[in-house]
Amino acid sequence: MASGREHVKTDEMAAQVDALASFGVNQEEICAFLGICVPILHKYYRDELDNAKLRKSLKVGSFLYTAASGKALEEGATHSDCIRAAMFWAKTQMGWKEVQGVDHISTDGTMSPTRIELVAPSDDS
Repeated sequence: MASGREHVKTDEMAAQVDALASFGVNQEEICAFLGICVPILHKYYRDELDNAKLRKSLKVGSFLYTAASGKALEEGATHSDCIRAAMFWAKTQMGWKEVQGVDHISTDGTMSPTRIELVAPSDDS
């Protein structure tokens, strides 16, 4: 952009800043892509920079919750999709975890110990 000219913010540029910021692209790279400097980016696109990631997280979270709650079944999702979403939600938001237990003492009696007796050699040999 030429020095001294006023920047004109467009919906297309705002959408690009929003997308790039939400994907974690740094501000210098966003400026290079748009052909503007950092102060112009801050002046005209502050909302996009500050809220892009949160807006994307809201969409993803809403989608995930819809699937996890089973509401997505009405929109064609499978039970399997909803179960996976519910399990993910429970693990990340409710503190649930999968625990694998190893039964070392055979509480159900299916394993019996093998007794090995070591005998020292006799002195008679």
